[in-house]
Amino acid sequence: MKSPIDRILILLQQYSAGTKDALAGALEFWRASNQSLVRWECSDDCSFEELRRWQPQGVIAIIQRGRTDRAFATLDCPLVSLSCQPLRGNWPQLVFDQATLGRAAATHLLGQGHRRFVCVFNSRDEKQKERADGFTQLLKKESISKIWSCQMTGSSLFEDGRPCTGESSAVDLLELPQPIGVFAATDHLGFQLCELARRQQRRIPDDFSIVAVGDHRGISELSLPTLSTVEIPWRQLGMEVAQLLHRHLQQSSLAAQVVTVAPQVEMRIRQSTDSYAVTDADLVTALAYIRQNLHRSITVADVARKASLSRRVLELRFLEHLRQTPMEFIRLLRLETSRKLLSDQRKSIAQIAQQCGFSSSTHFGVAFRRQYTITPSEFRLRMRSGSDVNAERLSTIADDESPTNGEMLRQNWP
Repeated sequence: MKSPIDRILILLQQYSAGTKDALAGALEFWRASNQSLVRWECSDDCSFEELRRWQPQGVIAIIQRGRTDRAFATLDCPLVSLSCQPLRGNWPQLVFDQATLGRAAATHLLGQGHRRFVCVFNSRDEKQKERADGFTQLLKKESISKIWSCQMTGSSLFEDGRPCTGESSAVDLLELPQPIGVFAATDHLGFQLCELARRQQRRIPDDFSIVAVGDHRGISELSLPTLSTVEIPWRQLGMEVAQLLHRHLQQSSLAAQVVTVAPQVEMRIRQSTDSYAVTDADLVTALAYIRQNLHRSITVADVARKASLSRRVLELRFLEHLRQTPMEFIRLLRLETSRKLLSDQRKSIAQIAQQCGFSSSTHFGVAFRRQYTITPSEFRLRMRSGSDVNAERLSTIADDESPTNGEMLRQNWP
C-alpha cells in the first residue's frame, strides 16, 4: 500500500500574473483531491538547501520562460514541470502548444470579416515563431492568400522617445491594403503597434484590427485603444500539471517525456478589434441592428427584415463574410458583452442577463458556462481577484519577451 502524499512543493520560476494563475490551478487540484500540505516558493528567492530538508514528496516547477534552474533537479524527489517550450531535463514535462494561440487569433479576425492579414513577431523567439506559424497555417487552411509577415529582431520600436531605424518596416506595415487584421505575437508588441498606428493617424480598429497574445495582465488595458488578446489558460494548465504529478506519484515512476497540450484558450475582445471589416451594405445594416437591439429578444427573422433580405440570403451573407450564422453571431456577441459587464460589481447577474437579451438569469448562466466552462459568478470572482494590476507586477515584464525592431516585411503567397 502506497504511503499518503503529505508534502507537495510548487516552485515558480518568477511570480507574475500567469504563474499566479497556474499556482491557483495547481492548488485547486491538490486541495480537492487529497489533504496534502502544499508549499510554494519563488525559485529566485528560496533556499534549495532548506527545501531539501523539508523533504517534499513531489515538486511542480512552473517555468514561464524557456530556461530552468538546475537546482530544481537536486531536490531528490519526483519532479514535473509546466512551460511554454520543452526544457533540458530528465523529468515529465507539460508544454503548452503555442500555435494554439495563433490559431485562436486567426479565427477571431476571420470572424470579424477580414480577408487580409499581417503577422508581427520576433523571429529570434521560438515561442513567438510558433504562435505566428499557428496563425498563418490556419489562414492558409481557410484558403486565405493575402498574408504578410513582419519579423522583428531588436528590443523596441522606439529609442529615447524617437522612432528607431527599424521603424521603416513597421511603417511599411501600416501602408498595406486596408482594412487588415493584425496579429501581434505578444501584448507588448501589440501595445507598441497601437502607439505607432496612432502616431501615423491610422484608425484602430477600422483600418487595422489588432489582436495580441495576453502574456502579461494589464498591458492590454494600458494600450490606447485597449488591446484585444488571446489569453493563455494558466489556471487550467496549473490543474493539468498537478494531475501529471499525481499520476507520477501514484505510478511510482513516469516516463521522462514531453507532453504537449492545446487547451481551449479565451479571447478577450476590447477596442482594438471592436468592429467588422465588411463592406456589404445590407450586412452593415444587419450588424448595426443587432448591436442596437442586443437587449431585446431579437430573432434571425427580425434581422433579415431590417436588412431587407430573406432569411436564407442573410445566413449565406453571414457565412461568407463572418464565418458564422446570424444566430451564432448574436449568441457570441451577447456572451462577450456580458463578460465586459461582469467587471462592473454594481450590476447583478440578473441585470446583466436582461441587458444582454437573455430570457432569464438561469438561461444566461447555462449559456455562459457552456461557452466558458465557468459560471458568471465564478468569472466575476476571478476578475476581482486578478484586477490588482500595479507597478510591481508590470515591472516583471522582461525586455526579451517582446523585441520589436523591424527587420523585414515580406509577403507570403501560398
